[in-house]
Amino acid sequence: MRRISAIPVLLFVASAGAWAQQTSETIPKELVQALLRSGMPSNDAFDLKVGPAPADFPKDVLPQGTVVALTATTERMTTVVGTAAGLVATGRADFMSALQAAGWSLQSLPQRGFVSTTSLDSTSVCKGTNFVNVALIPRTEGGHYVRASLTRDPRRQCATRPPMGDSYFADLNLPAMAPPAGAKSYGGGGGGSTDAWTANSKITVDMKLPAIAAHYRKQLVDAGWKVDGSPVERDGYSITVFRVPSKLGGAVAGLLTVIAIEGSPQIDLFLRVTRASDSRGFGGSTSTGL
Repeated sequence: MRRISAIPVLLFVASAGAWAQQTSETIPKELVQALLRSGMPSNDAFDLKVGPAPADFPKDVLPQGTVVALTATTERMTTVVGTAAGLVATGRADFMSALQAAGWSLQSLPQRGFVSTTSLDSTSVCKGTNFVNVALIPRTEGGHYVRASLTRDPRRQCATRPPMGDSYFADLNLPAMAPPAGAKSYGGGGGGSTDAWTANSKITVDMKLPAIAAHYRKQLVDAGWKVDGSPVERDGYSITVFRVPSKLGGAVAGLLTVIAIEGSPQIDLFLRVTRASDSRGFGGSTSTGL
């Protein structure tokens, strides 16, 4: 192992590369980046190890087939990063179900809608005195990188309460969608009820609008959404209609709009799914930040 200070990032990357050379192993730079975003305190030092997760690390918090490449350990946290090449976008919901089936309690709802790269698909779970944050990061080659940070705290006990907030449209796969590389995000939000759900955000990026629309459209298609007809592409806006498969049977209408804001370099992003209102009067509404 090598003891490394987390303060100088460039020094960390150089040290990780040197360690890889000594062990004749290669560390993909994306895994190093995932580790650097793990939330470890900047003034902590950590032990860095190349190879499988520690024997006592709870493997059931990792998607099936995950190959761990790096482990960083501080006095109070163990973070592993690896690759789940077989985890496709449509399998994320199944992974969350598998976590609960293994006895882990969700402490936060999986992210959905437009998100920034650093917070993509992150959720917190706990069991006993073990508290874990799991993040899934899409790979260009397909599948996902996985980052799981474990904190063991004997002073705390996992509460099996449901996560805060209502998860409307739980019968649909509403993915977390990363912005294009190099994009700058300007907040966003979303919310809804049992019959309508929306998400919105704004970005700036050096790309043509049709390419931006295609970037988000692909993530929705990867999540199982079906494009209904041809997207409408005009100078300054793009509109795509979807049929979104429901676990209840049939499909729900979806809409993605990407609009250039006049007089500004910002691009407005809007996503909506909707279905008939429940005549029994069930439902309600909520609005939350994403």
